[in-house]
Amino acid sequence: MKVKVGVEKECLIFDKAFNPIDIDLDQLPPQLKVDFANHQLEVVTDPMSSSLIANQNIRELLSLDYFKHYKVWPLSSPMKVNKNVDHDKLDKAYRDYLADKYGIEKMLYSGIHYNYSNDLLSTKEEYFQLIQSVYEYLPIIMQFTSFTPRSHTQHQGLSLINKDYGLENAISLRASSDYGFVNCGGLDLNFDSYEQYLSSKQKLVNGIDILDEREIYSKLRLKEYKDENYIELRFIDINPFEVSGISDQALIFIESCLAYLSKHKVKAFNTSKTFAQIDQVALHGLDRSIKLDIEGEVNSLTAHTSKLLDILIKHSQTNVERDALETIKVKYNKQMLDIDLMIEKLGECSLQQFGEEYAYEYSKFEMLYPELNMELSTKLLIKAAKDNSYDVSIESESQNIIKISNQERSQYVVQATKTNLDGYASVLLMNDKYMTKKILAENNICVPSGHKLKKGDKLVSTLNGLVVVKPLDTNFGLGITICNADNSAEFKQAIELAFTYSDEIIIEKYYSGSEYRLLVIDGVCESIVTRYNANVIGDGTSTIEELIKLKNESPLRSRGYKTPLEMIDINQELKRVVSRQGYDLSSILKLGQKVLLSDTSNVSQGGDSHEVFDRIPESFKKEAVLAAEALGVKICGIDMIIDFEKGEHAIIEANFNPALHMHMFPYMGRGRDVATKVLATLFKE
Repeated sequence: MKVKVGVEKECLIFDKAFNPIDIDLDQLPPQLKVDFANHQLEVVTDPMSSSLIANQNIRELLSLDYFKHYKVWPLSSPMKVNKNVDHDKLDKAYRDYLADKYGIEKMLYSGIHYNYSNDLLSTKEEYFQLIQSVYEYLPIIMQFTSFTPRSHTQHQGLSLINKDYGLENAISLRASSDYGFVNCGGLDLNFDSYEQYLSSKQKLVNGIDILDEREIYSKLRLKEYKDENYIELRFIDINPFEVSGISDQALIFIESCLAYLSKHKVKAFNTSKTFAQIDQVALHGLDRSIKLDIEGEVNSLTAHTSKLLDILIKHSQTNVERDALETIKVKYNKQMLDIDLMIEKLGECSLQQFGEEYAYEYSKFEMLYPELNMELSTKLLIKAAKDNSYDVSIESESQNIIKISNQERSQYVVQATKTNLDGYASVLLMNDKYMTKKILAENNICVPSGHKLKKGDKLVSTLNGLVVVKPLDTNFGLGITICNADNSAEFKQAIELAFTYSDEIIIEKYYSGSEYRLLVIDGVCESIVTRYNANVIGDGTSTIEELIKLKNESPLRSRGYKTPLEMIDINQELKRVVSRQGYDLSSILKLGQKVLLSDTSNVSQGGDSHEVFDRIPESFKKEAVLAAEALGVKICGIDMIIDFEKGEHAIIEANFNPALHMHMFPYMGRGRDVATKVLATLFKE
């Protein structure tokens, strides 16, 4: 099935003091448009071949220099309303009418609009049937797209929860009939059939309740562009934890739902029942035991959701789609969705405080101090020091040694995180992966079982199945292989590779799950990135080699740690990894098909980083801090494997010289200013 997807993100922008920006319309790039107010933008993509490509385009648009000095409000709910909202440069009469009729706060609600078409559908009647199907399943879908559980304003019927107004189990006030972005008194728009829909819509346009068709605020719209039909999804709230406002996983879920529902006509669609259930989930969706009638089957929200996810997983067409859906299912079952995290965070602060904390300052990465041939992490520490009025001198450019001084004292720093805060013995112990594991195990911290092997020793191993073979004392993922210990040829090859880097190697149990780098600074876990193996994703026409070259063209990639990401080198190891998956460099991948280019997830090997601090439970952050304390270090990168589905985890390495740049300029997610944290620790009283 071929699809066309377009994504639009509405967002409020402010200066750094959270004053609304009076946008100069003449300066707007073509894919940025103004919405209700002069500080409410709409970021619009062209039609794309997949949701993931469209989402990446939104991220790229938000990284334009245009946004460099602005803050972007991260919520669908607006800030406390500025009564003097400026829309003089727009269709002033129409917007004055809307403000008077609905109120400014409602008009400043922002969201994600998702435009979709596919080659299975062509006529308006077929797309209308898809709208009916989406409405039927919307009570399930909106659990993954809802992020407005609270309001600043005390609407009738809302309770005071902490410092805001809402309902205890609400997930989307914006999507509800009573409190959301809906028409005054509701509109009698009939979705029972296409004919009734057209008739009721025409009656509204000809009547006195609305000014014109633009004022029909339905959650789904049937639209046409250049003689092509498509549907527009308008119920999606802005995810505050995502730069683009929506996660790749949520987009994959939506696209997967639409593909399935395009082939599945719902039974006995009933407008009033469906809309009542949408309200029920919008206002009570955290209570997953509530009963719903979906296509005549009455069951709990949990049961309906699990059934739909199983169907989508069964019908998934690519590994990327399947992996995303399976991850969503695990998060749903463990109540670890982003809405769950948001509710937890709102237990500690108000909606206003939450928005100000998570407001994004988008800035395009710029090459710092191009005259200095130094690693990016060191340059970031230099910038932090100068921004905070410290004196900085370059002691050795080739060795990345700097001296930072204030009036009281000076500190020498090597490669941004090698400092006198950590003892020499601790550094030596951490350089020995086996000793690191031994110390952590002695402190009751979970590490993989395994053993050490010297070059020339007879191989005696009690491990079976998947194992990790790695050199004792290397960094950057060099010489590491995941292999099957029961396959003698594969096992032998992995051991030989590891011995080319060290005279001693470690063979240890392989843990499935995702790998995370937890950065600990002075007893606090300050940032967490998950790192993805170097990879390419097919576009249906390009070879693997062409996809690698295209990825390497990114300005974020270079060699020698001068930029946030490293080049992907085409070498024998890469060819071996690709070959093991049944491909070679000339293979053309299907659209969305993912192929790994490395056995390790290290950014230094061309991998990608994603900042996920807010999505990782506190227990893992505490364990990383305990690990750093056990090793006796102030600055440390703890590598942890977490399998949320199995409930397993293990610390696989500790790094005494962790890079800062992957945390400050991740490939995805919001960077965290860890350089300033290092600086504060160096000069702590």
